[in-house]
Amino acid sequence: MEKIVIIADDLTGACDTGIKFRNCDWETTVCVRAQICHNLDTVGSPVVSINTDTRSVTPEEAYETVSSTLKAIKGFGDCFYYKKVDSVLRGNIASELEACFHVLNAEFALIAPAFPTTNRRVLDGRLYIGAEDAPEAVVDAQAVVTAGSRRICRSVSLETIRSGPEAVIDRIRQLQEEGATLILADSWCNGDLRIVAQAAMHFGSRCIPVGSAGLARHLAVLLDDGSKPKSSAPKEHDFPKGALMVVVGTQHPATVEQVQRLKAEEPMDTYLLEVEGITPENVSQRVKDLLDTGRTAAENKGILLTTDRIYNDTDRCRHLLQANAHNCSILTAIGLAVKELSRRTPVRGIIATGGDVASRIFGQLHLDRIALMKEPSPGIVIGQAEGEDNMKVLIATKSGGFGDRDALLNLYRNMNAM
Repeated sequence: MEKIVIIADDLTGACDTGIKFRNCDWETTVCVRAQICHNLDTVGSPVVSINTDTRSVTPEEAYETVSSTLKAIKGFGDCFYYKKVDSVLRGNIASELEACFHVLNAEFALIAPAFPTTNRRVLDGRLYIGAEDAPEAVVDAQAVVTAGSRRICRSVSLETIRSGPEAVIDRIRQLQEEGATLILADSWCNGDLRIVAQAAMHFGSRCIPVGSAGLARHLAVLLDDGSKPKSSAPKEHDFPKGALMVVVGTQHPATVEQVQRLKAEEPMDTYLLEVEGITPENVSQRVKDLLDTGRTAAENKGILLTTDRIYNDTDRCRHLLQANAHNCSILTAIGLAVKELSRRTPVRGIIATGGDVASRIFGQLHLDRIALMKEPSPGIVIGQAEGEDNMKVLIATKSGGFGDRDALLNLYRNMNAM
């Protein structure tokens, strides 16, 4: 096996899954764009996590991107593949799985999207979101993974999983005989995911393991047979001097609450993008207005760049628990503002919330890969980003729905101490 390859549909997902392998002491590189990894010889680390950036495109575009990426990688030897999917099942899951089947020639996909550490669980083929004793939302996971597909999906019950890996293996064989190629595994706690991972490893390349960072955590442990080269993460003292910039573009209610805590506790230079009526035609003017009206804190320790609605907590979008919605003009404006602020002020690090936001920032700054370093809290990742002209910057990524109310504040303080 040449490399471990993670295929993720957004940048935060590529990071929060890749860090599970970094936590097992493997050097892990996140490729910001799939094209970078079309030649795996250019990526020296044994674990490569690839952002295909396909969550918000059409199913046809997602299929083509994932398919072409896998075809290019297959020419570089025998790899272990993990298909990362969103823990609340957003994105083009069915079409991306079809691309995996087409290129990898696997017999079935074992799908376990649960991420109990971040309150995502699966029971009876349905996805529960929220606290264990009071889930906030329910998604029909089986319907999502088969959307637009002719494949047969069947579930492995929680009772079977808790009977142990051999019971799961026997059940998978039975479901295969019945024609199922999409096998959805219930998982309510991390122990359940460990058993699912053991079953996936039993089948080898016949199985495509599919899930969030929750399942990846256990696969990382099982794959660590001591044969892969290991190395240390980038040294913290290697980072340049400058301000720490927090960039928030996601309206997810969890992140909106985190911004309120951050602004209450930390004085920062604040730049608010006015989003009402923003269009592709007026983006440049909105960015100019944003930069001209920034508010300087009395004891500046960093920079906060977000929208007026997020900062003022006027648009609590509960539907965004599951929706994959974004405004391209807002993303463009945020990316341009980060680029201009970085020119005006030395920046040593950036905290980016939301995969679309992170991808847009990386594109504007011409950063193309991340050497992962650590995971200060579940699903929140710190690494060293690199790009053109040997540019290096400390970077942290966080999915919009991850973390408690103090998550952003604690991450900001953690990075300031580095």
